[in-house]
Amino acid sequence: MKETNAATATVVKIELAIKALDYHIERLETKLSFLIRSYDDPRTDLLYPYEKKIATVKQEIDDATEQRRSL
Repeated sequence: MKETNAATATVVKIELAIKALDYHIERLETKLSFLIRSYDDPRTDLLYPYEKKIATVKQEIDDATEQRRSL
Protein backbone atom coordinates (compact mmCIF):
# COMPACT_ATOMS: atom_id res chain seq x y z
CA MET A 1 0.00 0.00 0.00
CA LYS A 2 2.87 2.40 0.77
CA GLU A 3 4.30 1.81 -2.69
CA THR A 4 0.95 2.73 -4.27
CA ASN A 5 0.74 5.94 -2.24
CA ALA A 6 4.33 6.83 -3.10
CA ALA A 7 3.70 6.15 -6.79
CA THR A 8 0.53 8.23 -6.71
CA ALA A 9 2.36 11.09 -4.98
CA THR A 10 5.09 10.93 -7.60
CA VAL A 11 2.58 11.04 -10.45
CA VAL A 12 0.83 14.02 -8.86
CA LYS A 13 4.16 15.85 -8.46
CA ILE A 14 5.05 15.19 -12.10
CA GLU A 15 1.62 16.36 -13.27
CA LEU A 16 1.95 19.56 -11.22
CA ALA A 17 5.44 20.15 -12.60
CA ILE A 18 4.17 19.69 -16.16
CA LYS A 19 1.30 22.12 -15.55
CA ALA A 20 3.71 24.67 -14.08
CA LEU A 21 6.04 24.33 -17.06
CA ASP A 22 3.12 24.60 -19.50
CA TYR A 23 2.05 27.83 -17.80
CA HIS A 24 5.63 29.13 -17.82
CA ILE A 25 6.04 28.30 -21.52
CA GLU A 26 2.72 29.97 -22.33
CA ARG A 27 3.78 33.15 -20.53
CA LEU A 28 7.16 33.15 -22.30
CA GLU A 29 5.47 32.71 -25.68
CA THR A 30 3.16 35.63 -24.89
CA LYS A 31 6.17 37.73 -23.91
CA LEU A 32 7.96 36.78 -27.11
CA SER A 33 4.93 37.63 -29.21
CA PHE A 34 4.65 41.00 -27.48
CA LEU A 35 8.33 41.78 -28.04
CA ILE A 36 8.12 40.90 -31.71
CA ARG A 37 4.91 42.87 -32.29
CA SER A 38 6.11 45.86 -30.33
CA TYR A 39 9.46 46.23 -31.96
CA ASP A 40 9.01 44.76 -35.41
CA ASP A 41 8.92 47.92 -37.47
CA PRO A 42 9.00 46.99 -41.17
CA ARG A 43 11.02 50.12 -41.93
CA THR A 44 13.91 49.21 -39.66
CA ASP A 45 15.69 46.18 -38.32
CA LEU A 46 15.11 45.23 -34.71
CA LEU A 47 17.41 47.12 -32.45
CA TYR A 48 20.15 44.98 -30.92
CA PRO A 49 18.74 45.09 -27.34
CA TYR A 50 15.39 43.81 -28.56
CA GLU A 51 17.00 41.16 -30.73
CA LYS A 52 18.91 40.05 -27.64
CA LYS A 53 15.71 40.03 -25.52
CA ILE A 54 13.93 38.00 -28.18
CA ALA A 55 16.81 35.51 -28.38
CA THR A 56 16.83 35.21 -24.58
CA VAL A 57 13.09 34.53 -24.41
CA LYS A 58 13.37 31.97 -27.23
CA GLN A 59 16.15 30.22 -25.29
CA GLU A 60 14.03 30.24 -22.12
CA ILE A 61 11.18 28.64 -24.07
CA ASP A 62 13.52 25.97 -25.44
CA ASP A 63 14.90 25.27 -21.95
CA ALA A 64 11.43 25.00 -20.40
CA THR A 65 10.24 22.78 -23.25
CA GLU A 66 13.24 20.50 -22.75
CA GLN A 67 12.57 20.31 -19.00
CA ARG A 68 8.96 19.37 -19.73
CA ARG A 69 10.05 16.62 -22.14
CA SER A 70 12.38 15.17 -19.53
CA LEU A 71 9.52 14.68 -17.07
